[in-house]
Amino acid sequence: MSTFVFWLSLWGVLYIYLGYYLCLKLLCMFKQNDSEIDFVLDENYTPTVSVIIAAFNEEKHIENRIKNLLDQTYTGSIEIIVASDGSTDNTVNISQQYEKSGAVIFDYKENRGRASVHNDSIQSAKGEIIVTTDAQTVFEKDFIEKIVAPFQGKNVGCAVGRLYYQNKETGIAQSEGFYWKWEVKTRILQDQLGILMTGTGACTAFRKILFKPMRPIDDIDYATTIDVIKAGQKVRYIEKAIAYDEAPETLDAELNGRIRSSKRFVGTISRWGCSNWLRHPFYSWSMMSHKFMRWSSPFFLIALFISNVFLLGSFFYNVFMLLIVVSILLTAIGSMKNSIALRIPFALKSYSFFVANLGFLLGFIRIATGRIPVKYKMPEK
Repeated sequence: MSTFVFWLSLWGVLYIYLGYYLCLKLLCMFKQNDSEIDFVLDENYTPTVSVIIAAFNEEKHIENRIKNLLDQTYTGSIEIIVASDGSTDNTVNISQQYEKSGAVIFDYKENRGRASVHNDSIQSAKGEIIVTTDAQTVFEKDFIEKIVAPFQGKNVGCAVGRLYYQNKETGIAQSEGFYWKWEVKTRILQDQLGILMTGTGACTAFRKILFKPMRPIDDIDYATTIDVIKAGQKVRYIEKAIAYDEAPETLDAELNGRIRSSKRFVGTISRWGCSNWLRHPFYSWSMMSHKFMRWSSPFFLIALFISNVFLLGSFFYNVFMLLIVVSILLTAIGSMKNSIALRIPFALKSYSFFVANLGFLLGFIRIATGRIPVKYKMPEK
């Protein structure tokens, strides 16, 4: 029994973090890359755009965020909406200084979570194309141009920009950068195959007509992309639509991000619905491999370790346990907030892997105990 659990768990881990990616690479070899076809903006195509900043206590960033959006080179109409999710600082007051420049302020008094804020603000938005972003995000000046261009194609319902993390001073930020690079490569391959179904809340655009209200446990990153696909339209990844953000710099911030993402497990299953598993088998395979199995990876890892303990005694399993011990040591080194972690090969990558899976595990515990995270609050640094 231990042998069966060991090899099943090992297969699961290898498939989640390597096998699925290799499958995508192999499939892309047999498909023409059309990711940039028709993605040059026609000067006559200028749909109205509403950019929604869902903000909670962002007085340090909101002014620069609004200025960045005012500097966009897009020639069409841009409506800038600051949707305050019960902010208790000067976020609203600072934002109101830009009402003369066209900014629209929605001052929601209660902190309800991003899904509720998006529901209300999108309903009130005037744009044909909705762009969601965060207060700390910075767009390249041509971001709106690049993210709008794909909508010239009638079969495109959502476009996802390329997010870069700028800060790399701390071990946490660097480890998150490693994890995100792998995620970006996966999304590029999914886009080439036409099976991308995940957005990035900081830089995603979609047709307003396709938006459906979200539940508190939902998030724009996946709920709206699923709705777009169910409507028979595509989600595209636009590498030239570039945005910048800051990676988490503390363990609490990183864990909170992973824990919040765990609610997608529940939301994705219910939003996708039973009928779509058979109606869209390729999407379903990608969702199972990229999302469900990855969110479940801490259970594969725990089962792998426990089964390995029971199999100690033979050469192979002894060596494998040694590799586990080495990875634990590398993780411990990677968690150090000093230059040592930066010098040891694979230390930060090992730490990033550990933090991600710890966050997934804690998220599942929250789900099992009925404490699914809904609200987002900026962690203290």
